[in-house]
Amino acid sequence: MGYNKDFEIENKFKPKIFHLLNVSLPDISGYSIRSHNILKHQKEYCYIYAITEPAYIQKKTPDNIENILYFRFLPTKGYQLFINPKIIKIVRKAQILNWYYRTIFKNTLFSLKKLITFYKPDILHVHSSNFYGYYISKIAKKLKIPFIFEVRGFIEDTHVGLGILKQGSLQYNNKKKFRLKIIKKADAVITLGHAMKKELISQGVDKNKIKIVPNGVDTKELHPKPPKITLKEKLSIKNEKILGYIGSIRRIEGIEILLKAMEIIKREIKDVFLLIIGPGDPIYINELKIIAKKLKINNYVKFLGPVPNSEIDDYYSILDICIIPRLNIRVNQLVTPLKPLEVMAMGKVLLVSDLPALKELVKPDISGELFETENSEDLADKIMKFIINPEETNRLGQSARKYVENNYSWQKIIKKYISLYESLL
Repeated sequence: MGYNKDFEIENKFKPKIFHLLNVSLPDISGYSIRSHNILKHQKEYCYIYAITEPAYIQKKTPDNIENILYFRFLPTKGYQLFINPKIIKIVRKAQILNWYYRTIFKNTLFSLKKLITFYKPDILHVHSSNFYGYYISKIAKKLKIPFIFEVRGFIEDTHVGLGILKQGSLQYNNKKKFRLKIIKKADAVITLGHAMKKELISQGVDKNKIKIVPNGVDTKELHPKPPKITLKEKLSIKNEKILGYIGSIRRIEGIEILLKAMEIIKREIKDVFLLIIGPGDPIYINELKIIAKKLKINNYVKFLGPVPNSEIDDYYSILDICIIPRLNIRVNQLVTPLKPLEVMAMGKVLLVSDLPALKELVKPDISGELFETENSEDLADKIMKFIINPEETNRLGQSARKYVENNYSWQKIIKKYISLYESLL
């Protein structure tokens, strides 16, 4: 069944959708921001219910964030054991984490079934949560409710990139098999891009079950704005060109490549500053600071840590060029991130590694520029090209804004969900 305009306009029937999430706002991540935008923009077409995992937050009342209610589970006996790092370390080593998780939250899962029976949702939509996926697949079958599993990443490959797992190890393969077992029970599978869809097909998922719903951005909330002068003054930055990285600071992001490029740039252009913004691994951040010091650029680089989501557009406003220097590893080749779209929405020049997942979003001379992955010299050359040519910088920024408005605004993307829901009902 195709997309029905009457379904959108008249809304005679608004389905109840249960969204089952790992985490949510107020914690800032690509996952939580995507989830919030989905919920916010689906409200026009659906009755939505958002429920986070019991191990995330336990409280008796829901959180109201921008008129979206996030329901939390009631406190569970044994919860403090679950969050004890010493116990978790032992459990991980023994490879019984899933069993431990299910044992601790056994009563919670009974409550989940009661909740679903009471509210009678029309569709159960699990967002990249193997925990929920495992149980919802059983509940959905018993209650005859359509079940969607949304794949937003491949956790085993992320763990390889972060040095937690080895590719091909028993734990690596088990994580993949466990997710695949859930996916095969779903009525529909959603993923973010063509590289991810191709990977799922290679793992044995029926291609006809997979629908791509890419990341999006709220182009009404994020839009070009004049540089916030008071913020530049606060950061003690005057007339310098400002480069920036905004996002999670993890080893897979390749920020050391950006630091090495900054050192090359400083040999040619003196008035350049680099801002590194976002939460991250303190050990990795300290390593980056040591690299900056060794490269003698530490006076021209500021590590600002996380900033409130309500202020993020102020930081974008003072940047001239944004860089995403991801490393050439499997997870980065497959998974399309959210951040590039935010940069485009703000009308900024975007430079990214020429990885398959990033190339799906960034079209040279239209929405940004590519540089050779892990090549600091090529990155430096591309950055300097824009620094010395402000007219081209402005043109590409405006083009990127138009591109994201036409292709990746949540106002348009959300209709892909509505079309899928309608077909399942």
